[in-house]
Formats: sequence, structure tokens, C-alpha cells
Amino acid sequence: MNKRVIAIAVVAAVLVSGIWYLFIFSSQSSSIHKARTQTAAQNAQAASLRSQIVVLQQEQAQLSSAQAKLATLTAALPNKAALDTLIDQINDDAVQSGVDWQVLTPTKPALYIPGAAATAISFQGGMQSVAVALQVQGPYEQVLTFITKLYSLSRLLDVGSVNLANVGPGVVTTAQITTQMFYIPPAAGSTTATTVAP
Repeated sequence: MNKRVIAIAVVAAVLVSGIWYLFIFSSQSSSIHKARTQTAAQNAQAASLRSQIVVLQQEQAQLSSAQAKLATLTAALPNKAALDTLIDQINDDAVQSGVDWQVLTPTKPALYIPGAAATAISFQGGMQSVAVALQVQGPYEQVLTFITKLYSLSRLLDVGSVNLANVGPGVVTTAQITTQMFYIPPAAGSTTATTVAP
């Protein structure tokens, strides 16, 4: 009789253990495994996000420099002739140099081809050039100062030739200066309006 009770107790213990394993331990193990898998995925995602943050921080640090370069380039090569802006810059340089500039003779815009004469007007795209002739008068040294300042304009201006008359102390020197300014009109189909100064 005692052996039978013991056997029944052993079987009951085994059954309880089996039930505990199937319904409790197995479920907990599955939950732990899922939690570990989710944690690993979240860690990987966090590492990826940290890498992206580093890249964005580096790009942000370079953004101000890139914007400054773009602003300089846009000032040098605007999308329209903007002759009025060039006149203001030339006038400022003349005032600072102490000379009088008397003649401004721009030509019609023409397609600029390096090494070739730009003769035909074209608005099909590409860099356009406008020839600008200046006549400047003042003391010799001040005329030279003015010519030097033309090279440092924010607007891209190519000084082609300079002819000086009445060079010497105590006389008014006259300079005939030929230059070219440049701009890049928007490509065909662009929504940006282009205004060309006469």
C-alpha cells in the first residue's frame, strides 16, 4: 500500500513538473527569447541612428561653409545681367579711389565661348558675357588704384585692356578700359525669371 502511494505521488510530481514546464517555464523562456531579440534589434537601430546623427552633425558643420561659397559664386555669376548692381560697385570703387568715371557703354549679351569672340546673342543657356567700356579720369596713382579695385569686385569682371593718356605728375590721367562681365541665365524650362539689362 505504501509503495502504491509513493508511486502515485511520484507520478503526480512528474505530471506537475511537466505541466509547469509546458505552461509556465516554456512560456517564460519564449518571452525571454523574444525580449532578447527585440533588445538586440533596438540596439542595432540605436547604433544606426547614432551613426546617422554623426553624419548629420558633420554635414551641418559644413553647411555654413557651403552656403558662403554658394553666396560668393552667386554674386560673381548671377542669373541675370544685373547691370545696375555692377554700376553701384564701380561707382563705390571710383569714390574710394578718388577718380571720376564718365562713360559706361555696355553691349548686348552674347554667348561666352572661351577663346572665341562672342558675337551672337543667345539665351539658350550657358554663360553670357556683356562687354563694358569705361572711361576714367583722375591722378595717375588713383586711376591705377581704381583699376586694381576692378579685379576685386564681388561680380566677376574681366579687364581686357587699359589705355592711358596724359600720364605724368600734376596732370589728369584718362584711362579707357574695356571689360567683360558674365552671368548664367536659367536653363530653358526653368521657372526663374531672367531680366536682361539693356
